[in-house]
Amino acid sequence: MRYLLALLIAVSATLSAGSAPEISILREATDIANGGTDTIYGTSLGTSRSITYTIANTGTAALNIAAPITLSSVVGVTTGLTQPSSTSIAANSATTFSITVTPTVNGTWSLVVNVPNDDSNENPTTWTITGTSSASSAPEIVVLRNGSNVTSGVSVAVNGTRLNILDELSFVVQNIGNSNLTITSINAVDSASCFIDTLTSPSASIASGASTTFTVQIQPVQTSWSCSVVLTCNDSDESTFTIPLTGTASTVAAPEFKLTSGSNVILNGSTWSAASGTPGTQGTPIEFTISNLGDGQLTGVGVSFPRLVNATAAIIQAPSGTVNGLSSTTFRIAITPTSSGNWLVDVAVANNDAGESPTTFTLRSTSGGGGGAGGGDASGGGGGCGAGGAVAGLLVALGLLSLRRRR
Repeated sequence: MRYLLALLIAVSATLSAGSAPEISILREATDIANGGTDTIYGTSLGTSRSITYTIANTGTAALNIAAPITLSSVVGVTTGLTQPSSTSIAANSATTFSITVTPTVNGTWSLVVNVPNDDSNENPTTWTITGTSSASSAPEIVVLRNGSNVTSGVSVAVNGTRLNILDELSFVVQNIGNSNLTITSINAVDSASCFIDTLTSPSASIASGASTTFTVQIQPVQTSWSCSVVLTCNDSDESTFTIPLTGTASTVAAPEFKLTSGSNVILNGSTWSAASGTPGTQGTPIEFTISNLGDGQLTGVGVSFPRLVNATAAIIQAPSGTVNGLSSTTFRIAITPTSSGNWLVDVAVANNDAGESPTTFTLRSTSGGGGGAGGGDASGGGGGCGAGGAVAGLLVALGLLSLRRRR
């Protein structure tokens, strides 16, 4: 009897430990750490900005918001707060709330958000919102490669290049100022050691807080190589933004990973909008192509979903595990929103390209009524990922780049 009682207690404890809520706070696709800081760029003195946050429950039991969300330690800003529509969030579901900020100072402002809840180790969940407002309007350019800031005029080291083999480099251009950033030109500058071309150009106009991407194609023709990219824009102190590129090209065969959906190049760390979808209904599959632009085998290829918020995901068609040089494989995934509201899915593609494994990107949208989540191709800039259930997830055929020597 004593052993039976101990067994029942152990089983009860296991069940209890295995069923618990887990709170996660997000703004768009970015996780906000408990006790962390969320910086809002491009605010203006006296101008209101609405900020929407998602409260996601990634646990296995309902998450309860125990009392109204509150704001504290408010400095240099007036605020408004819209409470979430639901205070009980089912497992793998989400809800949203919004905060309106109006800076009252020409400079730094901040506030603290407090979300009371029944997550055992994150109650309350708190974070600081901060920004810097200005009475004048001006754009501010920021350039990133692989998530790291690029400084104008400072060399960017490019690893993993091959002698006489084409490679593609992608960059993100952000505008953290409070007026539109205008890109007037982009110039790829060759050298005797490396050829370079612009494959895709950045958007000509970038709104405050928005971003765009561009891609260049390089071909080193000497072991030690260099070339550059020059952007011109209306940033007052960085109107000519120069990106020197340098590297050492190898003669050893190597793979070169590239991921696309239709005409869109899917960058590591990028976020893409998808069709809204209907809760509980699997969407039309979205198709992606993995291309190996190198001359060595791409191996260990596989797809996983490291983060699911208010959605489940399924691999409808798996990619080949090995892709030969100058070849490609496709995979298809389908998303099922769990409940109405914001959802997101992180997709990770493993491979043996030293600089791009895994390549992880995010699909996100807001579910409600209408077609399934997915269909068509991944799209950025707030566009849809197809029309949902009515559109097949067809991929525009990709023309693989051949190994060539530019003359």
